Amino acid sequence: MAKFRKFLNSINYDGPIAASTDNTKLEEKLRYSASLSAILGSTLPLQETLISSYNEIDTIIKKIQTNNAIAKYVRVYILQVPVPKVPPFVLGIIPNNNENVSRVYEIHNQVLELAAHFKIHILSIGADGASIEIKAQKNIM
Repeated sequence: MAKFRKFLNSINYDGPIAASTDNTKLEEKLRYSASLSAILGSTLPLQETLISSYNEIDTIIKKIQTNNAIAKYVRVYILQVPVPKVPPFVLGIIPNNNENVSRVYEIHNQVLELAAHFKIHILSIGADGASIEIKAQKNIM
């Protein structure tokens, strides 16, 4: 959210922002990220998938498999400045396997609280109409 606030400052914009979110099915795969030095594709916290030596790779992969933590879905949050030629901003990508209304509601609230903290005026949170998303939005209202 801080990066988005910095971007808004750079274009001198302080108006309303549209947020959108969607839960999308993933191809169930684990991948190594050299830039993060971590195994990606799981629902475990990033710090639990960090690799400091080659010998840790098998141990971490086994931990992910044992905990049935290979991500099957990902929830994406995007912020949009309603001005022509301004690209959308990906706020977050959250891996998950079994979403529920209370978890989506909790994440929506975190997004709104962070936005308020950084004085970002979210006008709406759009979604595709999945029942979990509709119920979470009704809880916010």
